[in-house]
Amino acid sequence: MGFFSRKITTDKIIDSLVDSFEQDYRMVSNGLKDLLKSESFNKSQDVEIAVICVLAIGWALSALRDHPKTASILGGFQHSIFDQYFLDAEARTSAKELFFVRYAEYAEVLDPQNEDIASHVGQIFCTHFFER
Repeated sequence: MGFFSRKITTDKIIDSLVDSFEQDYRMVSNGLKDLLKSESFNKSQDVEIAVICVLAIGWALSALRDHPKTASILGGFQHSIFDQYFLDAEARTSAKELFFVRYAEYAEVLDPQNEDIASHVGQIFCTHFFER
């Protein structure tokens, strides 16, 4: 049987993406804390980190946009993140609304022809993270 005997399901893929989000979130959060010599972030900054991590995974999945299950995987992933990390219904709704606003903003610079994607994404993130 071995490695290939396990059935890959949509739920397992979503769980794997949630695990990736958690690792990405920790890495970005810890890196920023080290860089800024800070112990913690305010709620707004924390949400910006979560949003950029969700967006990064979503954009990676967009390479598979022609696959029929991609939309349900992406939707399930986003739903899981919002439900697990924003327990209060008002905070969840606010985070979802912010996510879609940021998604539209980042989408403008995430053009494969854009040679400065990294700096543009960084600029958008920093503008919102530092509230400038």
